[in-house]
Amino acid sequence: MSEHQVYDSALKSLLGNEVAEILPNLLPGSEFISEQNIEIDRTTLKPDLVYTIQYQGGKCILNMELQTDADSDMAVRLLKYHVGLYDKHRLPVISMVIDPFETSIPASQFREIRGEEVMQAIY
Repeated sequence: MSEHQVYDSALKSLLGNEVAEILPNLLPGSEFISEQNIEIDRTTLKPDLVYTIQYQGGKCILNMELQTDADSDMAVRLLKYHVGLYDKHRLPVISMVIDPFETSIPASQFREIRGEEVMQAIY
């Protein structure tokens, strides 16, 4: 076990046993409710089309989601894909939803900044 893992395990143990008392000191105004320590299952993340592209002078990942009906969870799903793709490729991610039917366009709920430029999910 590495030195970092020893400290990681010790801190997890300390917080795990005393989190209700420690948390308000780390995050004033907060109150412990319940533990949610679970592994995050990313096997269900399956973006439709993903490409490495050149865009505005830099390399990016383009995630194209093909949609044929309304999906109230689209923004959350795009954010999951965005984080997974960024983690894997370490490049800015541009997300685009392609819907061949007339639909409303929701405002982007996520902003990513590259240099001075704001890059957003595209709906």
